[in-house]
Amino acid sequence: MVKDGQVLLMHRFKNGEEHWVFPGGGQEEGETPEETVVREIEEETSMWGAVVYTRLGRYKRSSKTHGVSA
Repeated sequence: MVKDGQVLLMHRFKNGEEHWVFPGGGQEEGETPEETVVREIEEETSMWGAVVYTRLGRYKRSSKTHGVSA
C-alpha cells in the first residue's frame, strides 16, 4: 500500500529477530490475488485500500498458495 510516496510496512518480531514486512497472507479459495491483497491489508491493519495498479507474482510455500505484491 502506497500513499503520498510512503510504503506501508508491518513491524514484526519473530524468533527474537526484528523485521519490517509487507502485510500479507494466504489466498482463500476462489479469491483473486487483488482481492487477497485488499482483504489482508484490512485484516492486518484495519485500513482499507484498493488495487489501482499491480504486478502480482505467485509462489508456493508449504501447501498454500500466496499472492505477493512485487
